[in-house]
Amino acid sequence: MLCLQDSPMLIPAERYLILRSLGAPAVLLSLAMQGVFRGIKDTKTPLYATGEMISCCIPLSVLIAELTKHSMHGLVQNF
Repeated sequence: MLCLQDSPMLIPAERYLILRSLGAPAVLLSLAMQGVFRGIKDTKTPLYATGEMISCCIPLSVLIAELTKHSMHGLVQNF
């Protein structure tokens, strides 16, 4: 979805994406660790870690949406 230069949502959308991108290294580390655990035949640990990550991601997304003044309607569409 494109956002035009004169759109009132441009600045809040950029702010949200910048804050959301701070979690990218954690996601990459999580994916790498899942591969390591699967390589040593341990599939329960990545399952628990993914569940914990999701349970942390949802409240943090709500917090980021509130900090950047986004409505919850747009946030719910992402999940």
